[in-house]
Amino acid sequence: MPTPPRDYRLINACIAAYGIAGGTLDPKTPGYDKIGLKAPPKCFVAGDQAIDACFVGETTDDWAVLAFRGTLPPGPGKDPLDWILDWLQDFQIGPVPWTVNGKQFGIVEGGFARAMLALWPSIKGELDKIDLNSKKGLWITGHSKGGSLTGLAASLVRAAYPKTALQIVAFAPALTYGQDFKTTYYAEGLGNATVRYQNECDIVPFLPLILSGAAFGAVLWAFGKTPHLDQIKLLEYDAVGTLNYINFDEASKRYNIEQDAVGQAASVEALGAAILGRRFDTIVSAHSGSGGYLKCFGIP
Repeated sequence: MPTPPRDYRLINACIAAYGIAGGTLDPKTPGYDKIGLKAPPKCFVAGDQAIDACFVGETTDDWAVLAFRGTLPPGPGKDPLDWILDWLQDFQIGPVPWTVNGKQFGIVEGGFARAMLALWPSIKGELDKIDLNSKKGLWITGHSKGGSLTGLAASLVRAAYPKTALQIVAFAPALTYGQDFKTTYYAEGLGNATVRYQNECDIVPFLPLILSGAAFGAVLWAFGKTPHLDQIKLLEYDAVGTLNYINFDEASKRYNIEQDAVGQAASVEALGAAILGRRFDTIVSAHSGSGGYLKCFGIP
């Protein structure tokens, strides 16, 4: 049986990471058996109420893998608008300097920086136990908040293990990085090693945004305002890596992938239509790791 594609395995790693509880991961967790792990991974939690989590493992085909857990989704019966408002409130909306080995790497979103620094000592301690020189490299992945941590992790891993080949795959990451961080990231050779996936109608990859002085998305809906897409501006942050935009073609019933500028334009159009139509459930479900992010690979 052929080995499944890397990114299919990694979205399953992201799905499995949501199962981290009490510092452990049940092998029966959805997605776990699709990763190709050769042994149970080491799980780590940090932050208030253990809100930050990740696992480090090794695959049967000689890769190391670091997968971050994302933002926990809304529970049954919860208003999807409340979930989006919570997402916005989770943002510190305050840029902070990101330092790697005592050197300024650039400006990043403060909440994600704190989460990454809380997990990093445990991650590095576990990576130190792995013979990375015997591996093909290290995969770094995450969905949602976890996707937003991947670039920060890559900057730290590159400095700590400069000979290790890195492949970074982020699913539904929020905007996290200042332009100076992005410049340094690409100068370190990490930009071309990074891919980010964005599903049709998913609002999280647009966060945080400003629109006419109000937080884009949830605040607009809460106050019943109508967005004008030509006024959208990024607040402080940008994305890194190649964009793979996922859309579903109703006629063929198939998922398509569009890259970079074409995908970015399509993503704004689709989200704008969903906002104008007040399709909150569509927007929330579009963010699910088990939705288009998984189904786009066409593997049962």
